[in-house]
Amino acid sequence: MKTIAIFLGQFVLAAQLASQAADYYVSPTGDDASLSGAIEHPFKSLKKGVAQLKAPGDRLYLRGGVYRNQAIAVAVSGTATQPIKILAYPNEVPVIEGENRTQTAKVPHNLVVLGGNHIFLSGLEVRYSTGPGISVTGSYDCVSNVFSHHNYNEGIKVSGKGYSNIVEYCDVWWNVCENENARNAMVGKNWGTGLCAARAPHGTILRHNKVHDNWGEGLDTYEAYDTLIEDNVVYDNWSVNLYTSDTPNSVVRRNLVYNTPNSPVARAVNAHLPELQAAKVNNRIARGIVFCDEVAARGRSAWSTNVQIYNNIVIGCRGNFKYVNLDLGGRFSKPLQQSELVHPTGLQGCLIAYNTFVNSWDPDPARPTVANFNIGKGAHQNTRIENNLFVQEPGGRLDDVVADPELHFSHNLWSEKPSPQVAGPGDIIGNPRLAKTGATGAGQLTPDYFKVTAGSPAIGCAKTIAEVKDDLFEKARGSHPTIGAYEFKP
Repeated sequence: MKTIAIFLGQFVLAAQLASQAADYYVSPTGDDASLSGAIEHPFKSLKKGVAQLKAPGDRLYLRGGVYRNQAIAVAVSGTATQPIKILAYPNEVPVIEGENRTQTAKVPHNLVVLGGNHIFLSGLEVRYSTGPGISVTGSYDCVSNVFSHHNYNEGIKVSGKGYSNIVEYCDVWWNVCENENARNAMVGKNWGTGLCAARAPHGTILRHNKVHDNWGEGLDTYEAYDTLIEDNVVYDNWSVNLYTSDTPNSVVRRNLVYNTPNSPVARAVNAHLPELQAAKVNNRIARGIVFCDEVAARGRSAWSTNVQIYNNIVIGCRGNFKYVNLDLGGRFSKPLQQSELVHPTGLQGCLIAYNTFVNSWDPDPARPTVANFNIGKGAHQNTRIENNLFVQEPGGRLDDVVADPELHFSHNLWSEKPSPQVAGPGDIIGNPRLAKTGATGAGQLTPDYFKVTAGSPAIGCAKTIAEVKDDLFEKARGSHPTIGAYEFKP
């Protein structure tokens, strides 16, 4: 009887909370003197609308139009079953616009901050922030179907010590305006990212987003934990398209990553070529997937152990995959002294499998050619590079990998004979017979272009891997799988 009473009490409480939830409306033509914020009498300001969100299940609808020099900051929380929601009114596009175009001092202000838990944000356009466009610092929050562009720093950033946040189905374009035309890089300063999970969040999911033409990294995770990056299309960013560092147990899977020859960023960079060359800035075409630890060796973050990178397609980047060890120092970090070294970093317990890497490319014939697949020296341990498909047309470099017994290569397909240090059992050398069908322009390329066709030597020649059960299209791998991201089915 006591159990029944407790259950009934919980049921009554849930019903009471549901009855307390309310809908509110904001419109650029509304009136903050409204007593209700109902659809017939909406509030005018975002601040007044957000102030009404107090109970789990509350919803705030934004009518279409521009909300200039306004912001959203939500500190209250919903619940797992009754999240607080901020939504575009059906079939309308609300635009939250900052002062990035007019404010020369660039005092950083976020346009949207989700600081509470169980908040759902969807359908907005966010632009011209003097800081990040959207910042997520709570837990169990979701940003969905947002167009974030022309923000001074990140387009969308998940940070802080929150758990299980999601960013999905967003278009993140032309952000990191702090580095527009590489101006930060030319004076030796850092730059941001289009979309990222960074600085301590746990279990962030970044999925089904389009991330392109940003003036820094495109999509990345750094100094975070257990990030899942899946099913994104990432292209034509300035520095690196997809980047992971200092993030243990991260998974990067089923992403399409590429560059096109004449992207808006490339055109803008070419217009400033003399200044870039004078400053020795060489980012004129982004790298594909880059992996490293920037600060773990100094003890400032956990090192990137047990990272899995599989079922991705990367084409036309300045190095389609690169591991670089920053313990040794680089443009923005000084070399470590032995006394400073807390933990040596490298590919440790990592899996790089079933990826398709096609044609590393650089438009500048005067620069050193960067290989398709690159791994530099580091404290590598028990890392497997298996079942990948490597294609490099004549004139380019296929691989540039340090000889290390802790890097275990096997069952890869190489379009030409690779270097001895990457050769492994079960390797195949030959033409994989990719379909190469469909448009290849910016925003047009699809994974179908990279399917292997009947008669490909990749078919049935991969080894089974316990960690990877399906392919890029989430089709089950067979008992004799196909090498590369695509599982051939006759």
